[in-house]
Amino acid sequence: MKKIPEFLLKQKTLIMILLFCLFTAIMQGNSYLFYQTSHAAKSMIMALVIFGYFVLLYICYIKKLLNEENKIFFIILAGVILRSFYVIFTGVNDRQHDEGAFSSLYDTSVNAGHLGYIEYLCKFKHLPDFSPYEMFSYYHPPVHHILSALFIGLNIILGVGEELAFENVQVLTLFYSSVCIMISYGIFKKLHFQQTGICLATALIAFHPGMIFMSGSVNNDMLATTLTFACFYFAITWIREKTLVNLIKIALSLGFGMITKLNVAVMAFPLAVVFLLYFIDQVKAKSTLKCIRDYAIFLVITAGIGLSWVIRNLIFYRTNPGVPVLTEESILYIGRFSLWDIFGIPTNFLMEYPFHTINGTQICNAWLILFRTSIFAEVRPADLSDFLMALCQIALVLAMVFGILYAVTTIVMQIKEIKRGNKELGIFLLSGYIAVVLTFIAFIIKYPYTCSCDFRYVVISILFTAITICQLNVTGKESGKFAKNIAFFFNGGILFLLSLTTMILLFWNQW
Repeated sequence: MKKIPEFLLKQKTLIMILLFCLFTAIMQGNSYLFYQTSHAAKSMIMALVIFGYFVLLYICYIKKLLNEENKIFFIILAGVILRSFYVIFTGVNDRQHDEGAFSSLYDTSVNAGHLGYIEYLCKFKHLPDFSPYEMFSYYHPPVHHILSALFIGLNIILGVGEELAFENVQVLTLFYSSVCIMISYGIFKKLHFQQTGICLATALIAFHPGMIFMSGSVNNDMLATTLTFACFYFAITWIREKTLVNLIKIALSLGFGMITKLNVAVMAFPLAVVFLLYFIDQVKAKSTLKCIRDYAIFLVITAGIGLSWVIRNLIFYRTNPGVPVLTEESILYIGRFSLWDIFGIPTNFLMEYPFHTINGTQICNAWLILFRTSIFAEVRPADLSDFLMALCQIALVLAMVFGILYAVTTIVMQIKEIKRGNKELGIFLLSGYIAVVLTFIAFIIKYPYTCSCDFRYVVISILFTAITICQLNVTGKESGKFAKNIAFFFNGGILFLLSLTTMILLFWNQW
């Protein structure tokens, strides 16, 4: 029997992701499978795939094939299976953010929202020839929408109907979300963490409900998140090996991230801090010219790509970057409340209904909204059983408890990292995490609406938490019994919470 080619073994995770993307595209792009296959039949296919997964996992276990690499493969595989079927069961108008609508590629109508934006690019084959602030969602930078338009064009060429071609836009976000898990694992490996920590951290990225919800989105959040993860990976690479090539990789991921969604620019803050530290070291070593040259190249690439959309709109339409805001009469408006009401400790945690109601008069506290949307997005199920409702309430309590604990622990771990001698890494992680929190607060102050408090604006915080999981396990192994017990508590808590939220996702009425 011939051996499996080495290339296929090395790239088995990426190949698996591509195969599930193809499977999802066929399930959504084939008119018979999409229209004629019942929900029960699709659920049966999902059950069979999950059963096959556990059979394969058991075979590998009894044959003693579950080394670290294969464990990670199975964790990623499980995450991809969940994402794939979530997309199959989720239409382009289900549980979306600002999706708008599309009508036809063969008329001249211009529709609002992300779907309308994509349709416009498909139909007219150029960027909007009007101020993007005149049409809802068109103010977003265009990379995700261009890629989506090209993918729809490919679907049409392959014979997929127009409506199903738009459904298949979710295959791209499925791919981005799955690749995020791979990038995360690459970061953990590059930081030389231990197997237990890496497996748990990878599981957090694979099973976090926020990442699963975003895998079925039609907006630009998922691609922006993937490029942020890539920028993070290349930043760690540069910290380890300060070459111009690594710097250019950071510049490209940051630049393309910014013309996907401007909030990717949050990575500029921790990068600026470590760049400054390195520059000071180079000044002390009297070796500044090469550093200045490299930084100049970085700036030209990042600004040239990342600010191109902003500059275009300034030149042609005299519009400044920003977000078109709702009126103060909107039910989402929370600007009438004090800063303490929005950012302080809530007086009422409103646990009876653990979902985000969107209405600012009902819930205005940013942290409550953040935790609710982190595990349930903006979904508001109306017919949950008492048992599932109780599980959702428990999940929210655990998310809040461990979210606060990990927020504090993340800061403590980075300070310890600095004291341990990993100055650049610790400062990069500490300043990055603080930047995420502060920019989130600043964004809400500038745009005081409940939608501004959504977890998708700080989804990069998952990566910081995952790194903290790894650091805790290192500390637990190197320190005494107390530190080991703390690590065990955190490991058990995050594992239980992920298991609980995954079970909720599988059994409530959105599958």
